[in-house]
Amino acid sequence: MRFVTATVAAACLVLSGCAGDDPAAAPQDGADEAAVVNPVIETDFADPDVVVTAEGLVAYATGVPGSSAIQVTESGDDPDTWSDPADALPERPDWQALQEGLTWAPDVMERDGTWWMYYVARDSDSGHQCLSRAAGQAPTGPFVDDSDKPFLCQHDLGGSIDPEVFADDDGSLWLYWKNDGNAIGVDTTIWVQRLDDDGVTLLGKPQDTGLRQTHAWQGALVEAPAVIRRGETYVMFYSANDYGSADYAMGYAIASSPQGPFVDQSPEPWVSSTPEAAGPGGQAVVTLGEDTWLAYHAWDPDKVGYAAGGERSMWLDRIRWDGDVPVLEGPSATPVAVPAG
Repeated sequence: MRFVTATVAAACLVLSGCAGDDPAAAPQDGADEAAVVNPVIETDFADPDVVVTAEGLVAYATGVPGSSAIQVTESGDDPDTWSDPADALPERPDWQALQEGLTWAPDVMERDGTWWMYYVARDSDSGHQCLSRAAGQAPTGPFVDDSDKPFLCQHDLGGSIDPEVFADDDGSLWLYWKNDGNAIGVDTTIWVQRLDDDGVTLLGKPQDTGLRQTHAWQGALVEAPAVIRRGETYVMFYSANDYGSADYAMGYAIASSPQGPFVDQSPEPWVSSTPEAAGPGGQAVVTLGEDTWLAYHAWDPDKVGYAAGGERSMWLDRIRWDGDVPVLEGPSATPVAVPAG
């Protein structure tokens, strides 16, 4: 079963000029609209990232089970229609172990005409999951990773996963990630480090953002940071608990600086399983004009986990803001029209 969660003006997907954040506003007369019907990608498309280009949306994801690929697909002005996923990173550097299921969570940004992909791969020498980066001349790739070692890896903390690059209003770039502490039985923490303007040179040292697992619902971990700025407030969405279960869920934290400290606002999950979508998480923020959307994955509630034959399909829902408090307008919420601009 699929669910219409909202209506989005097609022009908002192709251009960067969607107007307004007023849920009561109606689309302009004659506006071309496309329904967002969830899940927008029904096949396995976990840990999604979505970028907006002049032609529409491009989405990236962890490879399907049994693969070490990074998936990429594109959509024009219809968020419910996507191309067949391709491998965005067909060649891999020698330091990476290419066993199935060890390549995760791509995050893509454009810098001075180059598209940079940050992703997770297995370091053969240490056996840890680490961050790497690859460059492409088009948003769909192919991306080329010419590295001879991990871009960043906290070996003493279990490794480093789930990269997220955030561009602040002043143009500064910040790389967020999670140390893979649950792999070795230690705490997980969301970290941040400044990137140079080129997007690939690390500046200074990693800093602890202050966000780690502190609530029962989070289980043994927090992960998958996704950051947006609203006025003077920085909002970090994150996921927690076991991704292969219905207990996986999303929370958020706020800070007054991109470096934190981020204060957790979710003593209980911000978004958790519903009768339509189980174990939601692995999220990415998508900005369309003045509107905020969230791409994330979720299981079919009747097939949670790969052992049960499940797939983590991609969902796309609009966020309504009550001040700095985000409200995800999912399938259980009242559908809201995104105003055309």
